[in-house]
Amino acid sequence: MDHDLPESRPATFVLRVSAGATGSLSGHVHHLRTGEKRRFDDVHELSAALLDMVHNAGADPESP
Repeated sequence: MDHDLPESRPATFVLRVSAGATGSLSGHVHHLRTGEKRRFDDVHELSAALLDMVHNAGADPESP
């Protein structure tokens, strides 16, 4: 099963999440390797931030 894994190391994130009374999510996402942090106010912003942070880290010439 390990042969299906991508060649590069997976990105690692820390999420700090709060749920509102209406079920909304907000918080911060932290990319551990790059140190980049972003705030999000809903699940759409969270997913956009994750995609952008992964893409930006892949463009980094020092990325493993």
